[in-house]
Amino acid sequence: MADIEIKRGYEILPDNNIRFGVRVINSSDSAISDVEVILDYNESLFELEGSKIQKLGAIPPTLPRTVKFILKPLGCIHYEEIGATILYKDHTWKKNTQNMHPKEIHCVCPFLKEKPITRTEFLSLLNSGYMEERGINFENITPDKLIEFLSQTCNNRLYKVDEFSIENSKIIYLAGDALGEKAYYLFTVIIKEYEGITQVLMRANSDKIHGLNGFINEIIGNLRHLIQSVHSAREIGIIKKEQVINIIDSVVQKTTFTSGEGAESVNIEGSVVQHTEIKDNTEKRQKTHEEKQKKEKEQKEEERLKKDQKKHIAKNGGISLKKILAVLMMLGLILIVSLFLIGLMITTDSNQTPKVTPIANMTHSMPTSSPVPEGTPFTPTPTSTSIQTIWQESDIGFTIEEQNHLAIGAGRGDGIMRVYSTTNEINEYSFLNNHWEKISFGDDFLSNNGIVIGNVHNNNKGNNRVYITKYSVHEYYYDNNWLGGEVRGTSIIDEDGIVIGDVRNEDINRIYICDRDGIKELTYNYGDWSIIEINSNPYAKLTVTDGRNDGVLRLYAAINDHVYEYSWLGSDWKVEDCGFVNIYNDLHTICSGDGRNDGLNRIYITGNSKDSDGAIYELSYDGQNWQYITVSDSVTVDHMTIANARNNGINCLYTGSSKGISEYTFSGTWVKTSNIETGFEVNGLAVGNGRNDGINRIYVTGDDNHLYEYSLE
Repeated sequence: MADIEIKRGYEILPDNNIRFGVRVINSSDSAISDVEVILDYNESLFELEGSKIQKLGAIPPTLPRTVKFILKPLGCIHYEEIGATILYKDHTWKKNTQNMHPKEIHCVCPFLKEKPITRTEFLSLLNSGYMEERGINFENITPDKLIEFLSQTCNNRLYKVDEFSIENSKIIYLAGDALGEKAYYLFTVIIKEYEGITQVLMRANSDKIHGLNGFINEIIGNLRHLIQSVHSAREIGIIKKEQVINIIDSVVQKTTFTSGEGAESVNIEGSVVQHTEIKDNTEKRQKTHEEKQKKEKEQKEEERLKKDQKKHIAKNGGISLKKILAVLMMLGLILIVSLFLIGLMITTDSNQTPKVTPIANMTHSMPTSSPVPEGTPFTPTPTSTSIQTIWQESDIGFTIEEQNHLAIGAGRGDGIMRVYSTTNEINEYSFLNNHWEKISFGDDFLSNNGIVIGNVHNNNKGNNRVYITKYSVHEYYYDNNWLGGEVRGTSIIDEDGIVIGDVRNEDINRIYICDRDGIKELTYNYGDWSIIEINSNPYAKLTVTDGRNDGVLRLYAAINDHVYEYSWLGSDWKVEDCGFVNIYNDLHTICSGDGRNDGLNRIYITGNSKDSDGAIYELSYDGQNWQYITVSDSVTVDHMTIANARNNGINCLYTGSSKGISEYTFSGTWVKTSNIETGFEVNGLAVGNGRNDGINRIYVTGDDNHLYEYSLE
């Protein structure tokens, strides 16, 4: 057995450089010494900062040490492998050599062609997609010369949409299409001279995030190379990103001009924006034009809603809206209609969401649930047989590998919510400065089977960590950068899920996992982990909840076609079979929560029904027995959660499948109140406050390698 374990990973930095890390773990019982890492890379493709040999010295038993290399790509990198050799001496002073398994890396710089579009089309595209900003100060070079060099850099790659002046500033709009993929790239440049310094402020926009850094960095690199040809010209500093954003937003987005005339006057002094309003007839004409466009948009939306409503009425046997309203009034459902109207009035702030696409969703008029058990309390919810919901879709992240599981939480322990997805790494999405930023971290897992966020160290500091499973449990925490790795001794086979909870009701969070050998409990004990096996039932889906509504948390497992309840009795586990479900093979997923909005927790499970393609079941405890009803029996569901995605105080059941996303609301019976046809198979589903603005949204990963966000219009 080797004395060391080797982990490796990389991330793309904002300047398009690659930070490549190699972690060496001493897995022996004795210290190793004189540890060196020698990087193996293609020198024709990369330029390395510093030496390719880094020394780690001595490493005590069980402890990891990490070295980091900065590689500058000299072009577009696809499927390139980086290797390394580790040298060390064992406790007998014998020299050892171990080769690291190469890591495949990608650093995309898009190949572009000109995209001939109008200025109006350019400005409309600026409000969608992803963006990156840069700013550089130069001296001893004129703005005209910089514009000339910029034209050379972008020639035959970017189409000049417009060029105009505002005071002493030049603004240039450029547009291009990526060859080989459906993606646009926009480039906004402001060039300004102030007290002998020429400032270049740049913003890149695209509907694809993976090539954005490469796009803007390649242009900057070429521009810097041309500027070096000018005698005495030199770069004298980088402008802070926040200042670049403020200047570009003020100069471009807050001006009201036509063909560059009648614009707001902007003075840039030391990268601080000052405004001087120029009021003329241009502003009035612009305001009138905007009001006209808004009115036309409202009229078109009203016509579309009426058309969809007519189709829905025809689909339901030609019943008129007047008749439906008359029946509702006779039945005394005015309160329900009123609540529904209030719910529709709650809308979410657009927040300049990237790549926003409205999706109309018709609801289903017939309830699909079985009769409610007698005496079951419920709270009426604002549902209707003619609800029209507009969901906004935002594409917020792309990865080379297919994204799978999802979690939303304060993974860094700083109280800030972020969205986490899994590929062969962990991807963290943070909503900052009105756009999403992604970083990746963790070892190469070759995909994984679950991700959760929680404070399992129980140190009362909100010290959340991120946990994933793949052949073992991996733990990651943030301390200026992401650290962590495999939890030693947690070898598992074909694991099927992971949850965190205080199942023993001792104010101590523990991890619960299930693999081929059964359900296991992991407890953190002051630097070490203890693992016990709860039972030997394999391949279970897990959830933690107060399922009996008696104030006691328990573990629930969907195993084969049954749901089992695990209760801690102080010295042993009590197992109870909660019932049998009429399905083929195994249950697909399980979740829990107050789905009926009556203050009672229930359990929800899905599987392939013997009577239909798929089914969703609700499991309730009535004080003596477990009761099952059918929520839906029309589609096979792979992902499910209870949440308030409409932000109206009403929980709904949300599901993800190969057909898209569905929403079910309970109002005496379960009704499908929304359906989003995504066009891709849902790999993961979560609902939460991902933007930290107090608004819940739906997040899903798809088999198209993207992460999407859905919110109400």
